[in-house]
Amino acid sequence: MERTSLSTTVLVVLVFTGLLAGATTAGTANQAADSLDAESPQSVTAAEGQPATDRPTIVATTEYRLTPTDPGRVEVQWEFDIPDSVVALNTSVVNGAQNVRADGFARVADGTYRWDEDEQPTRTPTLTFTVPVNRTREVTGPEAAGGTYTFVDAGDWALFQRQIPRNVAYSYRSSTGEPTVERRSETAGPGVVGTAMVFLGPHETTERSAHGQTFQLVVPDAATLAEERADVFASVTAASDRLRVGDRDERVLMIAAPQEVPWAIRGLQTGDRDFYVVANETVDSADNVWLHEYVHTRQGFETTDGAEWVIEASAEYYAGLLTLEQGRIDFQTFRNYLERGTYSEFDDVRLTAPNTWRANAGDYVKGALVAGALDRRIREATDGSASLQGVVERMNRQETVSHAEFVRFVEDAGGASVRDLARRYTETTATPGLWTQRTHQQVFGSVPAAFSFQFPEVGSEGLRISGPYGERPYTGGGIVRGESLTAAVTVTNVGGTDGAYELVVTRDGDRIATHSGRLGVGASTTHPVTATFAETGQYRLSTGDDSLSIRVLDLAPLSVTDLTASRTAPDSDEVRVTATVENRYDRPGEGTVAISRGPTELTRQRLQLASGERTTLNATTTLDGPGTYEFAAGNATLTLTVEQSTGGDESGGSATGGATPGASGPGFGLLAGVVACLCALLLANRVE
Repeated sequence: MERTSLSTTVLVVLVFTGLLAGATTAGTANQAADSLDAESPQSVTAAEGQPATDRPTIVATTEYRLTPTDPGRVEVQWEFDIPDSVVALNTSVVNGAQNVRADGFARVADGTYRWDEDEQPTRTPTLTFTVPVNRTREVTGPEAAGGTYTFVDAGDWALFQRQIPRNVAYSYRSSTGEPTVERRSETAGPGVVGTAMVFLGPHETTERSAHGQTFQLVVPDAATLAEERADVFASVTAASDRLRVGDRDERVLMIAAPQEVPWAIRGLQTGDRDFYVVANETVDSADNVWLHEYVHTRQGFETTDGAEWVIEASAEYYAGLLTLEQGRIDFQTFRNYLERGTYSEFDDVRLTAPNTWRANAGDYVKGALVAGALDRRIREATDGSASLQGVVERMNRQETVSHAEFVRFVEDAGGASVRDLARRYTETTATPGLWTQRTHQQVFGSVPAAFSFQFPEVGSEGLRISGPYGERPYTGGGIVRGESLTAAVTVTNVGGTDGAYELVVTRDGDRIATHSGRLGVGASTTHPVTATFAETGQYRLSTGDDSLSIRVLDLAPLSVTDLTASRTAPDSDEVRVTATVENRYDRPGEGTVAISRGPTELTRQRLQLASGERTTLNATTTLDGPGTYEFAAGNATLTLTVEQSTGGDESGGSATGGATPGASGPGFGLLAGVVACLCALLLANRVE
């Protein structure tokens, strides 16, 4: 097949790395990521000047299927729905893929396949293969479950890490604009697909929403849940409220793993917001695994080796503390839980040195005791106006946290004396002491000051765009390069005591504003924060507790949505051509509109229109007698045909110009001597 009207093609390569971000129980789950890839957080940025609904889109659908006769592996099918603008596409199957069947793809290298429009008639090519999903390891410490499996396919059900097309490269016609890539996932038969985990098999799903989060609990038919679903929801939603450590994920996927499998660990969290807990775990114990894994979803930071212990220590500590605060255990149970950190087997643990605790899970046990001791000391030093949560919140503002930064955050929260304790308990083998119930009631009895930092609702007066194109509310669409967004950020003391706050607003991790103050219990205040965007791109504003995604674009293109002609006077052969110009986008637009008669330009004007605004551009010209006249504005065209008259007037008598009487055309009106044939091709493309 010969390619026609190809114009320039552009090659785009998307690399989905398969990184499984986020903390996990008893180690990281991405040790298996060499063959199973998690969802990439981004697709191709929207092409400039085109509404998302108008842009060509490559739809990549992944379907997962059980293979009951071949336990230990699942079948995966990738289907690509390729728009006409794309001329070629390459992708690679995951490592370990077997029994690869290609339909519409040609194999070009080991594991790499290509679709080309010149070679393949279909625009929905597929790759189908099987992949092993069982993962095993040995685990020691409090989270060990006694078995070896971390992910498994049992034949009639499977729980494993999600996989998507890892590398996608495509070429497209430059005249059409860059396509988007939309990834979808589905299951053949009953199943649930999260951002990082997949469960296949019969199950029941229940949802509960609280505190800006929706919790999805999946209970397989093969599992026997030790707790009532309501109790699991009550525990995690209460923790969602009490943990004030930064952004909450909108959705959290919780899977009750069937206990028939010899699991290596009692629970595992991976990706940003997916976790499983073995179904026989309860919520009425100090080592509440449901809360341990939930706390991991609230940890948005990575650490260097010196601070690595904080990941599991804080999850373990808050699992116990929050369970105590929910009244599910008594203080003595909580104290005994922390007391494990004083056992002789942990005497040599130095938390900043992972080699001293990896063999005995000292980061869980002694780490939880140290986290509790620091929490207590911070509360004592500040009369309850601060706590360890403030330290975790500071850590969540950064992508990576070092030991020195952790110590500095502790000092900022509790002062120099608590800083010194933090260094002693982490840099040496010193072990903190425990505290009594009376001390706990005095120190932990009242909820410390805690603050929420919220952006206004999109579309409200609290979010305003300003700049060279005037002011308007921010409605969630694009902002034009050079404009500013001002947000009235609300600070509320949601804790139990008066306290001082520090509002830090970042743009893609870089600080752009800082405000501080002091608020009483339940009191609120607002601070205006302005961000200016000089370059196009996707930006994220964050308060540490709330975030706002901003897309910055160039000025929108203008569209010619109608092109008409009418005579300027009843007996005149002069024609007025009118182009209707509109800005169909949710941001200011600008463009040059010209009306032409054949090769001759009649008028040209630079226009600037607000979102949704419409205007008209006019030009006049005199028709020269019989013939065909072509008019154009943007991509809209108008054809008028003038034929020789046979005599008569508009009512059957003679007509001016010797044209056929009584003829007319749409949008043209009665013009003596003219038969008007309107052919308006309104492509409504951008006007440069």
